[in-house]
Amino acid sequence: NGIGLYAKDSKVELSNITVNLNGDNGLAFYLDGTTDFSTSGTNNININGRNNTLFVMNDNTVFSQNFNIISSLGSSYVVGNIINSSFTYDDAIAELDSNGTLIYGKNSNITIGSNSNIKSKDGATNVVGATTDKGTIINNGKIDLGNESVGLYGEDGAHIVNDLGTINVQDNSVALYSDGDISSGTSNNG
Repeated sequence: NGIGLYAKDSKVELSNITVNLNGDNGLAFYLDGTTDFSTSGTNNININGRNNTLFVMNDNTVFSQNFNIISSLGSSYVVGNIINSSFTYDDAIAELDSNGTLIYGKNSNITIGSNSNIKSKDGATNVVGATTDKGTIINNGKIDLGNESVGLYGEDGAHIVNDLGTINVQDNSVALYSDGDISSGTSNNG
């Protein structure tokens, strides 16, 4: 139930760090206002527990990171929790383990850029690429997930767009789901 770092209207630059989220309901970084957050070097997040979050981003935060995420068996986590904001995930590779979600948005616009590759680790299940509640997700990147997973998920009227991206999922999985609008300009496989 702890927070590792809170920043509001700040510039945060971190290099070669290791963050351990042990236990349940932990939060590594809470970024608020106009905070500009960036990392360099080798940065690791070790997750051992349930319902942990790497970062919460509120308002107009700028976020550029290169974290390696290592989760223990039975852990669950969200990499990015975006609230009332716009967020672009680009120029990055995310390899998620079981019970992991890359991006969760609420009242937010999320774009997965064309240089992004979101995938699940071999054998990982119950993985979500991106999800939003009352927002929009636009995918221009590549999403490859295993069994019992969801590429893009929207609820409460969310708009989901697979624009220039590709989504591949395996058994008992869904590429795109929304109780709002779904539109697709390219392939959805699974």
